Amino acid sequence: IHIAFDTIVECDEFDLGGDGNDPPTNVMISNNIFSQPLDELFEDETGTETWLGNVSFGSLGIPMPSNGLIEIDPNLLENSEGFFGLSDDSPAINGAVQGYAFLPEFEGIEDIDSEIVKDLMKQDRPIEIEEKDLGCNEFPHDVLIQPMATEENTGPSYNTDPPSNTNNILLAEKYDINVYPNPTSDQLNLRMNMPIRSRLKLEIFNGSGEKIKTIFNEEIQAGELEQHYNVSYLSDGLYLLQVGVQNPASNIEEIQLVHFLIINP
Repeated sequence: IHIAFDTIVECDEFDLGGDGNDPPTNVMISNNIFSQPLDELFEDETGTETWLGNVSFGSLGIPMPSNGLIEIDPNLLENSEGFFGLSDDSPAINGAVQGYAFLPEFEGIEDIDSEIVKDLMKQDRPIEIEEKDLGCNEFPHDVLIQPMATEENTGPSYNTDPPSNTNNILLAEKYDINVYPNPTSDQLNLRMNMPIRSRLKLEIFNGSGEKIKTIFNEEIQAGELEQHYNVSYLSDGLYLLQVGVQNPASNIEEIQLVHFLIINP
C-alpha cells in the first residue's frame, strides 16, 4: 500500500489498521502533509510502516517513527474555496525524498501519472524528485485548488442484464423504496410501493459487484410491500441491494441499487 503526495487537513484520525487480526503489511507513507487534526493525526499503528519525507502538525497519536516523519508547521494557506495550499515560506516546498514506488500502470487504464509529474490540479511538477513539493499541490498555485473527485465523477459502475433502466432517482421516487436499518447487523427490511402488479427481484452484491445471493424473485400484487431478510451471515462491509422491478406488460426491468452497511456489534 503506497500513500504518497497527499495533503490531509482537519480530518479524523488516520487509522493505520493495527488493531485487527490481519493488519496491513508493506505500507509506505511518502511525502505527505498531515496537519491540524480534529483530534489526533494517527491511530492503531502496526509498527511496520515505512515513512519517507512526511511532515505532521498536531497531536500525533502514535509514537514518533524513528525516521521519515518530522513535526513542523507546514504553513498552509486556506483559499477562497476552503482548500489548502502552501505558503511561500512552507518547509514542504522542495521537500520530497526518493524511495517511494511509482504508481502501477494497468492495461486499459490510460493517462496514469505513474511518476507523479503533475499535481492534483494537473500543474507540472519538477522532474527531479528533490525539487517536488510535499503534499498534493506544487507551489506556486497557478490554478485554484479545489476537488477533482466529486460524487458525480467518482465511483463504481455496475453492469446489469439488458433490457434495463437504471435511472435510480426516478425509480426510487416511483416506488418509494426504503431500506432500513442502515447500517444493520442481522436483519434488512425493505418497504416499497408497487403501483401495478410486477415481478420483483432482489439480489445482494458485495462491494466489488460480485453477486452473493438472490433473496426474492416473485410476482407481487400492487400496493405497499414490506419484506424482512436475515443478513446475519454477511461479514462486516459495504453491500448493494439490487432491486429489480419488471413490468409484465412491457417486459422491461427497472433497476435500483441501494447501498447498505453490515456492522456486527
